[in-house]
Amino acid sequence: CDVRILAATNQDLDQRIQANTFRRDLYYRLCGVSITLPPLRERREDVPELAHHFLFRYGAEIGSSVQAISPEAIEKLSNYSWPGNIRELQNVIRSALIASTGTVLLPGFLPPEVLGEDITVPDEPIGELAEDLASWQSLPQLLEGWLVQGEQDLYRRALDKFDRFIIGRVMQHTSGNQLRASE
Repeated sequence: CDVRILAATNQDLDQRIQANTFRRDLYYRLCGVSITLPPLRERREDVPELAHHFLFRYGAEIGSSVQAISPEAIEKLSNYSWPGNIRELQNVIRSALIASTGTVLLPGFLPPEVLGEDITVPDEPIGELAEDLASWQSLPQLLEGWLVQGEQDLYRRALDKFDRFIIGRVMQHTSGNQLRASE
């Protein structure tokens, strides 16, 4: 049997060996070739390229019509500290694609923490409901635009927008936790 094992960690194994919390013999069994990759927060210049990669990867999976990321959204993504590293960036892009409408990913589809906003739970659910209803006040204008464009399946378009809106709000509410959002 010919096997190759790839192992990854975010721990400093030399320090763990010195502290006797990692076995030295296991380290030497695993340590054939070491590649040290700094966390995303230390290489922010990679964020735009990675974000575009995930945009196209997950856009195809989700069936999103988004084809680009706005410069403002790229700036917000680049300025964020990424404590969850690349996996957090993947989740943010996936969540934003689910919530997005149109062909360009705008900052408004990014989670509040990436935008630098405080995540607060409103004291009154009525305030949150009013905010949701206010964002839906544009539905008549959208409908009118679709009619002018000759859209044949208005019901599907409206349902699609509604689904994206609901899923986006739930993803924001669960801070991108897909398991909690699906529940």
